[in-house]
Amino acid sequence: MTKCKAHMCAYGLTGPDSDQPIKKMTGLAVSHPDMESLALTCPGHQYHKTIEGKCCDGENLSAKTARYTDGFVKTWYSCIKPEM
Repeated sequence: MTKCKAHMCAYGLTGPDSDQPIKKMTGLAVSHPDMESLALTCPGHQYHKTIEGKCCDGENLSAKTARYTDGFVKTWYSCIKPEM
């Protein structure tokens, strides 16, 4: 088991009201060394939105960022089903 970290902005996490990237570090435990390369870090965004406050729809931004992005799911799913 190997521990690695990923920044969710690398998988497309942005503020729903601003489209500004949100870095949100996520810790991962992987069972195979090849999976470590799937743990992407920030590609170099100059600015990141802070996870605080409410969105225009009234939901807390922290609740919205608790969900995995499609990019994250597709990346990690590809290691068990490569043709996706």
